[in-house]
Amino acid sequence: MKYVAPFLLLLLTGCFETAPVRPVVPEKLTVQVPPEDLRPCDPLPPFPVKNLDQEELVDELNRWIGIHDVCSGRQARNVSTIRKGFNLPETPKN
Repeated sequence: MKYVAPFLLLLLTGCFETAPVRPVVPEKLTVQVPPEDLRPCDPLPPFPVKNLDQEELVDELNRWIGIHDVCSGRQARNVSTIRKGFNLPETPKN
């Protein structure tokens, strides 16, 4: 009982004041994502079963390369957006 009065006195005078609590989670960073980057990649068209001459084969492969280039550029932009949003370092190219 003799310790209750000094404890209450210290408590009421503010000696046990705590430091302000800082949030554990950092502030939210807003990153703008272009809507066109959220579209799924177009499927590659089926490769023709018939025999192709050299020109037709090159045309078909160029179509596939074009579809891949569009999708790989979109994927690279998504990776960049994710890195900015979560403050991730660049991945080494090894």
